[in-house]
Amino acid sequence: MYGEIPYAERMQDAQFLEGVHQSWKAILESPATDIIIEHSQIEYRHQLKILERYCRTRGIRGFYKDYLLKSVILHSKFIYYLVREFYEEFGHTGETVSIFGKDITIDSFCYIHIIFRHYAELSKEYQLGKTYHFDTNIDYKKIPSFLKDIIEQVGSTGDSTLFQNNSIHFIFRGAYYTIHVSPFGGLPRLATFFPVGRPAELAKLKSFTEVPLDHELIILRP
Repeated sequence: MYGEIPYAERMQDAQFLEGVHQSWKAILESPATDIIIEHSQIEYRHQLKILERYCRTRGIRGFYKDYLLKSVILHSKFIYYLVREFYEEFGHTGETVSIFGKDITIDSFCYIHIIFRHYAELSKEYQLGKTYHFDTNIDYKKIPSFLKDIIEQVGSTGDSTLFQNNSIHFIFRGAYYTIHVSPFGGLPRLATFFPVGRPAELAKLKSFTEVPLDHELIILRP
């Protein structure tokens, strides 16, 4: 039976959530104890910079700014355990996939980056100019495996024109996406993966040549 939650219970829940927030914040601001924590800290610092700039330009402070900050910290904890669970199952925190003579690293850094910047749009009002995954096309719990498979399929075609400017553009189950690779520490790393939704970018991709690989996947040639 539904009804109003008693005040005492609401306060108890709020205190519990505040404890979770404070304990994870302390971890994010302490020396890293594993590589996934380290990558979580890197993204956390990036998100803080964006949030501070957003709040400063809009005059946001006090309770609402604290609310936005806590949402970043709590989302970071969710992402950490999501990523850790994925890599514990495979027994590593990253792997390399080759495409046209280039070895690309797919690891916890890119997984955290993608989930933080291109998922959970409703909690990211401060993160402007991004597009977000909102469909069920791709299982967010298996993003690294999905991306590795896409890269391997493109590589298997032998057509290097499908991988230009360190990017792969494709249609999967009717939706348009981009994968981009960037150097990190001198080595190529999968940097980001996002749905293409802005009209100008979408129009550009729609002008590319379609190269169907199967009934669900079409690679786009610039």
